Amino acid sequence: MPSERRPTVVGVPEHLHTVTPRLVVRDGARAIEFYRDAFAAEEIGERFTGPSGELIHAEVRIGDSVVMLTDESEDGPQQGHRSRSTEWSARSWRPTGPTSMQPGSAP
Repeated sequence: MPSERRPTVVGVPEHLHTVTPRLVVRDGARAIEFYRDAFAAEEIGERFTGPSGELIHAEVRIGDSVVMLTDESEDGPQQGHRSRSTEWSARSWRPTGPTSMQPGSAP
């Protein structure tokens, strides 16, 4: 019996790495602004929002990596785990050592 070839399934989309983080944040729009200002992040793809304007899904590219973002929700599994990322501002971000990225610099 001849062997049948099955189509290859690609588990990782071409624009992502093997592991891609998803950050659950308090205010996704502000987080995207922060990552843009602090790390020269570029929003890629379409931003998906819910009926109340909450961020359901967004992706930003920082250097050659993609980070996914979603707003925390009161009834989601992330309940009780609060994000601190949107409490920072790009003005308060400071490099911490000689290998730190400068705002707007490439990695």
